[in-house]
Amino acid sequence: MRSERILKAQKWNLVVIHVLLLLGACVLIALCSKYFDSLRYIGAFTETDKILILIITLICTSGLLALLSILGFYAVITLKMASVNWYSVSMALVLMFNLTSGILIFTYQDSITSEVRDNMVSQAKVYTVAGLSNNEAAATLAWDNTQLRFKCCGVNNFKDWRAYRPQLRGSPNSCSCKTEEEYCNQELNVFDQGCYKRMVEDGNVFLFAIAGVTFGISFLQLCAVRLLEKYKRDKEDLELRVEFFSSDYYT
Repeated sequence: MRSERILKAQKWNLVVIHVLLLLGACVLIALCSKYFDSLRYIGAFTETDKILILIITLICTSGLLALLSILGFYAVITLKMASVNWYSVSMALVLMFNLTSGILIFTYQDSITSEVRDNMVSQAKVYTVAGLSNNEAAATLAWDNTQLRFKCCGVNNFKDWRAYRPQLRGSPNSCSCKTEEEYCNQELNVFDQGCYKRMVEDGNVFLFAIAGVTFGISFLQLCAVRLLEKYKRDKEDLELRVEFFSSDYYT
């Protein structure tokens, strides 16, 4: 029967969509966790509380999306359609939170990157090996951790240290590298690239990946909700027709 073939096709489309949603949710959680790590270093130079909250929100809603994908997959496989309305409302809420968080992250990222460079320069000017005051100790720790993590040196490059902190008579030890390492100046044995570019680029890579996956997942969510509702209606219509044609009234 043609109706049965259509239902079967819809069923397997739903199975594929829910598997993709589950994979997408797992990828989004992994990307957000990586970006969360980058934000820890950016947070040493500027305020990142708002964007951290949004990243945590995305991780939580992605976890909920993974659970909904499993439940939706189970409903399609077992043909238990009783909770489709609840599923649709839950999926719509997750969709709303994901899209809102993704858009706000982009908005806050622009303001963060504009502040980072100025704060990196101001903290470089109070960098000290000994860490005599709380401000100097915090600046020193922030710079050392950043240069070690991103394999970089200075704001724009290693020459910044001569301009911002000539007392050091060179670059901090955290700029040192081995000749075989990437971005290493083999003559001076310090990293060539500046930390601003490395840190912002690293964050933007994850940010654009998060945005791409978020919007892709949102599209799949819309498809899942619409297709599942249509599948439920078509299935109920088919069952009613079968019941009618097999009833005593029809015979």
